[in-house]
Amino acid sequence: MPARDAEPQVPPSAPVDEGAAGALLGETVPQLREILNPAEQTARAKLWARQNRLEGFLIHARGSAWWHARRNTGRTEGRGDRVG
Repeated sequence: MPARDAEPQVPPSAPVDEGAAGALLGETVPQLREILNPAEQTARAKLWARQNRLEGFLIHARGSAWWHARRNTGRTEGRGDRVG
């Protein structure tokens, strides 16, 4: 179920100035990137840590030989220009 806005949206009573809207957008996008960048970095760090924990579990469960075989296979897959 989609979240409802706190206030109902009201259509603008005056025509929108495209130049002013573009200028505001040009100012807003960098601010949003600045605000959201730490959240993105935190999410990436959490995913990286989770991947490391899962890989550690698999290495423990299946052995390091399995891990090395998996890594070597992953590096050569999808590279048609290299042999083996």
